Amino acid sequence: MKKIALIEFKTYHTECLYSQILFLQAGGYQITLICDKKVEKVISDFNRDITIISFDFSKFTSLLKVRSLLIKNNIQKVVLNTAQGNAALKFMMLHYPRWMHFFGIIHNTGKLDTSIGQKLISRKTGSYFVLSKYQYRHTQDRKDLSFTYFNPSFFPEYNSDNTVDEKGDKKWIVIPGALEYKRRDYNFLFDFLEKYKEDKLNFILLGNGSKNDGPAIINKIKELKLERYFTFFNYFIPNNVFHSYLKKADCLFPLIHPETEGASSYRKNKISGMFPLSLTYNVPLLCHEIFRGVEDFEYPALFYNDKNDLINILNNSLKVEHSYTLSFEDEKNRYIQFLERNADTFGSIKPFV
Repeated sequence: MKKIALIEFKTYHTECLYSQILFLQAGGYQITLICDKKVEKVISDFNRDITIISFDFSKFTSLLKVRSLLIKNNIQKVVLNTAQGNAALKFMMLHYPRWMHFFGIIHNTGKLDTSIGQKLISRKTGSYFVLSKYQYRHTQDRKDLSFTYFNPSFFPEYNSDNTVDEKGDKKWIVIPGALEYKRRDYNFLFDFLEKYKEDKLNFILLGNGSKNDGPAIINKIKELKLERYFTFFNYFIPNNVFHSYLKKADCLFPLIHPETEGASSYRKNKISGMFPLSLTYNVPLLCHEIFRGVEDFEYPALFYNDKNDLINILNNSLKVEHSYTLSFEDEKNRYIQFLERNADTFGSIKPFV
């Protein structure tokens, strides 16, 4: 049995793990999943036959323990689920035997050019996964590193939650993820609802409203007396509830506009977590025009430029013609072939020069 370790140092990006576990098990790998203690419960919901080991990654000693575990168990391939940031840098600066091969997911390829820490990580792992074909397109002029992509669009079959509201005749526009102004243009949505008062719309803020900008956003909704248009949560949303809402969604609403922080990066260097979810549940994205014409943007989407466009879209069926079909076999084969092809070339540790 081939051995591999999947490692997530952070408390987010866990949504990318399950797809990889499926690919690796289908490829004949024995998986050790290493994560932070804070996300152990989320990962335990996967119900796959894997070894799960958790650490407190706020402590540097945890990185040393992971290194020892990998060497002791003769794990030759390692995938960092988030191959960027301080913990990944410290981990990769430790010494490893030459037979150990490192791969990583880079969530923002812009860091390859702007971050000294990322350049140091790249010296130890020259093989990166990205999470969309359009990100992959923009890596092809790099000859120093190796890339492929996969869509993290596969999830467990969670039991539907009986507490999830019935839709009735309402349209559910779902906005999953952390409630943060830097990620989404909520003010555009508030201005839109002041103009377009349609009681059949339900905007579902599918994130923990007690964290980040959640309290400020919810207070703004109440101040503007727009509560009837929203469903929101003041607690961590369990996986089965989260996915129950996604299954019933009429569309997903990224709210990424030209004025959004890092908007240009979303067209080239990184993705919104909503994008792969649109493939999972075959639910259209409601995207600003800045995404129209992005080459290899393989997601079902409807596009608007302003509030009037959005009104016209929401007045119609929200159906979209979409040519791309998600294939588990294609995604699995691309992932496994990259792991096995690059282990002897880009995946090994490189000396500093």
